[in-house]
Amino acid sequence: MIASFNLTHFDQVDESPDARTFIEFLDARSGFAGERGVKELEISMLAVAPGNVVLDVGCGTGDDVREVAGLVGPDGKVVGLDASCAMIDESRKRASGSGLPVEFVLGDAYALKFPDQSFDRARADRLFIHLQAPEKALAEMVRVLRPGGRIVVSDPDCDTIFVDSPKYETTRKVIHSVCDQSGSGMVGRELPRLFRHAGLSNIACAPRVLTMDLTLMHRLFDGHLAEPAMAAMFAAGEIDCWWQEAARAEAEGRLYAGVTVFTTVGEKM
Repeated sequence: MIASFNLTHFDQVDESPDARTFIEFLDARSGFAGERGVKELEISMLAVAPGNVVLDVGCGTGDDVREVAGLVGPDGKVVGLDASCAMIDESRKRASGSGLPVEFVLGDAYALKFPDQSFDRARADRLFIHLQAPEKALAEMVRVLRPGGRIVVSDPDCDTIFVDSPKYETTRKVIHSVCDQSGSGMVGRELPRLFRHAGLSNIACAPRVLTMDLTLMHRLFDGHLAEPAMAAMFAAGEIDCWWQEAARAEAEGRLYAGVTVFTTVGEKM
């Protein structure tokens, strides 16, 4: 059990007993079937050109920053911003000695400390789901974007988490609790509307389904379900029975679980 990690607490990384568990989860996320396809879709939608200056809001460990930096070339730059000191420290460590045109800064997605029209591109990956007011973060991204620039945001919709299990009611309670405890659990489906309200044009949204194995399910749910408030939602032994069924399904090759991620692009006129 990874009880010290709660996927709904990404806004509290530095206050957690062990920030390393969040970093480990971000690394493990590559285990989702279809995850690489989402990353490639994001980069394609971003349409980065050599010399571009790119902002990554909620950069986490900076892996995406470094990948995009390889596309902007020596005349460009990628700035990664995160609200967590632990994430920024990890990002700087991973980029050390790379020679890539990257910079990592501590900052607030709701109040970006950059002048208007500072960037050619801006992106956020799995950030808005942790924000109570994603529209405010999007407005800030639009503000710092130059006319003609692109914004790409990719987020899951927690209400679309699925687990094929005969424990229907338990499954519903697990999924709804994750969705309800996230900052904006259903933001994935809301992105096109948020982009329109932000004044962006040429908006396109592409949903992708990611699937996971039992190990990833435990990474996603264990810490969350161990919270006292969550445990009170379930009868004695209910969660144990749910996990036992999932383990049987995995052993028999019939486990099917995942979530839908929505990747949205818009342009600033």
